[in-house]
Amino acid sequence: MLLSLIVFAAAHGNAIAEDAAPARALTAETTLATARAVLQEVIQEEGLLAGQIARVGDMLARTGPSLGKTRNVFAEAEVVQFCSARDAWQMTEENPDQIAYCPLAISLYTLADSPGTVHIVYRFPGTDSPARAHVAALLNRIAATVQQRLKHP
Repeated sequence: MLLSLIVFAAAHGNAIAEDAAPARALTAETTLATARAVLQEVIQEEGLLAGQIARVGDMLARTGPSLGKTRNVFAEAEVVQFCSARDAWQMTEENPDQIAYCPLAISLYTLADSPGTVHIVYRFPGTDSPARAHVAALLNRIAATVQQRLKHP
């Protein structure tokens, strides 16, 4: 399987951005529920449709014991998905492999040992093409706006 991924990456070199850090993260002192409400508001203000909320923390807590895990990493963890048809078209016309970025998502979590700090995390697509740069700017703007509003309500 690893060999398949290496061959795929070599054949589709432009599918994996050189400048793409795996994730970007910001923090704010608040509750996860408050951060989620602000994130959904900011997404809507950008003219985007907020979609599914994946409760990843609940899934990890539920499955941990069957995997021999004795502690939870997260107090709470959610992934908020959202979409822009315009951005999806721009990304996939530029490179069909960029469908992997759809839907866009921003994760929110609190750690078990510091439940008052919400982490705002998202996959960074890089800036090595016009579409990626546009989506990177959008994600940066949404996350920074959420952080700013949480710091100064």
